Amino acid sequence: MDNDILKDLEYLDEGGALMYKDIRYMLIRPETIIEFQRAVEAETGSEKIGQILYRAGHRGGTLSAAHFREELALATEEIVRFMANMGGQLGWGRMEITSMRPESGTLELEVFHSVFAEAFGKAESPVCHMIRGVFAGTWGFAIDQEVEGLETRCRAVDGPGPCTFIFAPSSQRSELNVTICPPE
Repeated sequence: MDNDILKDLEYLDEGGALMYKDIRYMLIRPETIIEFQRAVEAETGSEKIGQILYRAGHRGGTLSAAHFREELALATEEIVRFMANMGGQLGWGRMEITSMRPESGTLELEVFHSVFAEAFGKAESPVCHMIRGVFAGTWGFAIDQEVEGLETRCRAVDGPGPCTFIFAPSSQRSELNVTICPPE
């Protein structure tokens, strides 16, 4: 399979920057992120780090969705497909959209071999907070609603198989049993 992201990366020697469609990216080992996650979890608890990483992912997902909608003239569903494809090509895991319903505001996503779950190892609760945040931000931007995400299955908790996520408008929080804090 071709990787369009790698083909289109531009390296700016003077600033030491990797650019993709005028957005700067960086390469970092997953273990670095997981060590940060574990350190903050030890200080504050797993729920707090989940909220922090979710908010960070949400911001990145929202900014990227806005940029790529303008840069590539993508429609609602195309933005989400583009971001899922990009996530896989960036090494976050192979992403498959299993359901996308703009009319009801729901999105369901599977991530095979989540980089976060695999790097974390065995966990007591889901660990793919960044993926959850990125797609809550992306989907929320795409449908112009505040969206929350829930990881319903995590490889780090449940073993082999995909991590699964559902995203829905914040107004449907009780139906999802979502207990996360939305981004501020």
